[in-house]
Amino acid sequence: MEKQGDRNGSVSAHVDTAGTTKATATPLHTGNAKWDMMYMRLLAYKKEHNDCLVPNRYKPDTQLGSWVSTQRRHYKLLQNGQESSLTQTRLDLLTNIGFVWATRDPRHVPWDQRYQELLDFKQKFGHCLVPVGYEENVQLSNWVSTQRQEWKSFKLKRQSRLTQERISLLNDIGFVWEAQRGGNRKRKNDDRKTEAKPRTKIPSNTNGCSAASKARTREREIQKLCESGSKRPWIAMFKDYLWLLDEKKNPEDIPGLKQWANDQREEYKREKLEKDAGN
Repeated sequence: MEKQGDRNGSVSAHVDTAGTTKATATPLHTGNAKWDMMYMRLLAYKKEHNDCLVPNRYKPDTQLGSWVSTQRRHYKLLQNGQESSLTQTRLDLLTNIGFVWATRDPRHVPWDQRYQELLDFKQKFGHCLVPVGYEENVQLSNWVSTQRQEWKSFKLKRQSRLTQERISLLNDIGFVWEAQRGGNRKRKNDDRKTEAKPRTKIPSNTNGCSAASKARTREREIQKLCESGSKRPWIAMFKDYLWLLDEKKNPEDIPGLKQWANDQREEYKREKLEKDAGN
């Protein structure tokens, strides 16, 4: 790539017929020649791909992928009122070419979704000890390990994605923050194979009693979670509400679920009024 700077060191770029990027002098007035050059490389990317969604590990230009991520990070800092290198000029330049400030990695799963998967695991096995390499849901196993690592950082007052709210949600369902260790490798491997197996099966003639007992246990657990005062994920409240309905019970006998249901009704009324007003 050939460069030619103006008095401010700013450059422009275009893609020739061979697909290579060439630089020409164009003043952007951002005050930083390196930033200007990366911006022009982004323009070249957009010309080729019709968007600014440069992958973080974009092999043809790894610097560009990293730079794009940096712009988003500084945008978040700016939004939070923190020191940021993203000036208004740079913000306008990027916004004007359709830069996407918030993206979600398709491989990324929201924290609330994994939490619900853990709730389902506990409902099935009676505990939150997801084994390492859990074959039915390896991602859940990895997520559980990540929560423990983030908890250690949180305790040491280091940067952590684990908030107090999330800690409370996990505590409410009996999450084990420090997995037990010890014993030889063979014993560990045996534990991994058996840990996630459901409890001993009840003889077939008592299946009805077992199902009723599990239902009562889950109902008590829902009530306990609602009474804890901790903010729970919307999807968790929704699933508990539907489950109680399926069990021929009134979900609104539980104050926490009743309040949640009332909130949904109010939200629906509000949205309907706004829609009617718009028409």
